[in-house]
Amino acid sequence: MAWNTLEISFVSLKRPLLIISVLSLFINISLTISHGIPAPSIHDEFGYLLTADTFASGRITNPTHPFKEHFESHHIFWEPTYQAKYPPAQGFFLALGQVFTGLPIVGVWLSFALGCCALFWMMRSIVDEKWALLVTLLVLTNPTLIEYWGNTYWGGAVAMLGGSLFFGALFRLLKDISLQNSIVYGLGLLILANSRPAEGLFVVVGTIPILLYIFFRDSNYKRVATYRNFIVPIASISLLLIAWILFYNYRLTGDMLRWYYLQSTYDPGFHSPTVTYSFRIIRFWTFFIGPILSISILGLVVGLFHRIQSDWPILFAIILSLLLVHLSAAMTPGWPHYIAPITCIIFSCVAYGLSRFDDFKIKGESLGKISSAIVALVLVLQIIGLVDRLLSEERYTWNKYRQDVISDLKKKEGKDLIFVHYFPSHNPHQDWVYNKADIDHAEVIWARDLGREKNSQLVEYYKDRNVWGVLPDVNPPKLQRLKTITTDLLSQ
Repeated sequence: MAWNTLEISFVSLKRPLLIISVLSLFINISLTISHGIPAPSIHDEFGYLLTADTFASGRITNPTHPFKEHFESHHIFWEPTYQAKYPPAQGFFLALGQVFTGLPIVGVWLSFALGCCALFWMMRSIVDEKWALLVTLLVLTNPTLIEYWGNTYWGGAVAMLGGSLFFGALFRLLKDISLQNSIVYGLGLLILANSRPAEGLFVVVGTIPILLYIFFRDSNYKRVATYRNFIVPIASISLLLIAWILFYNYRLTGDMLRWYYLQSTYDPGFHSPTVTYSFRIIRFWTFFIGPILSISILGLVVGLFHRIQSDWPILFAIILSLLLVHLSAAMTPGWPHYIAPITCIIFSCVAYGLSRFDDFKIKGESLGKISSAIVALVLVLQIIGLVDRLLSEERYTWNKYRQDVISDLKKKEGKDLIFVHYFPSHNPHQDWVYNKADIDHAEVIWARDLGREKNSQLVEYYKDRNVWGVLPDVNPPKLQRLKTITTDLLSQ
């Protein structure tokens, strides 16, 4: 079925959306029951959790701490306020989980479920319900994808949600300039700007020709209804978005025109692993598609060749997506969440390509069964992979040790202050010093070991706390009670 299929009512979408939501939550909850609540390990995760804790506390940012030198961490800035440098959308979802359940990870599950529902809805503007649902199930059962975007704190699902709403509404606006589609388009724009702003801006600017086509075709620009249902809502949401960005910049940086992401952060020796352009491309390919589903490209090429006049927006979106993939592979570390806004385009290509095999015939027999067999094979392999991960034992890593320290101290009386002493050979990617939004009232405070003199000043500031020291580079990491406020961590 071509992309310009008649609008599908939300009533008809109820059942598949319910299936997607329930299955998504079931898989994520099962992984958590099997392996426990995920412990943050990547700098980004700690940053998003700080933002979430700030929002959950009813604040946009936090005051600078007088002993900030002890608390410096990667991707956390302290001047003029204390906050993470990352966009707020992921933190917002984590905050929802924290406020309503006490568990930020629940917000991740919510964003993943909504992202998959939006993905299905977007694909329904291109293919029929069968292929949209089957490909969404492939996303839901992909072990790597669901653990990465559904069981960690550093996102991907939120940008997938924004991109799916954006493109789903855009494709529908091509056939129906309605207030509903315009509002959904604006909502997708809002989410992209607050999750992956750079990539989102690229996508939005790249699709301006389609918007202009929608506006000017058939003299629609003369119609009052077009202004009411298209121009006014999109312009209003865009103005609100700009106002919010300026306000958020001002609250975090003190300057409306200074982007929070550019705030200087503590960064001693931090660097991303050096990988080649081709490695990054392969990483994208294996994460989203893999070798078996790549056969869908054949159906995609042939299908577009025969239907280019009606399906040109799909081709346009593909070209735009390929440009974004290239830029991401060339200019970033190449993690899949960098191109999360075009997740819906990637999987729509898979769905479209597989659906086009129905048009191929050999001796009068349709090759549609090949597509079904491919989907069945991938589903079986992915379910086996999920079961294997559910039954496998979690490897003990540095972040697990850190989480165990917190859990053990919470069982003891009183509040705690922990000094962290790194050896010269310490891996800067494994930073133990991350704190809550309200440091002074946190049950456990992490502080850098800055020597006896500075440590004693901090202990005096927190004189009602138990004082500990930890050596993260000892295997296993060693936690010890400090006897006096001037005790050197290495002397015991």
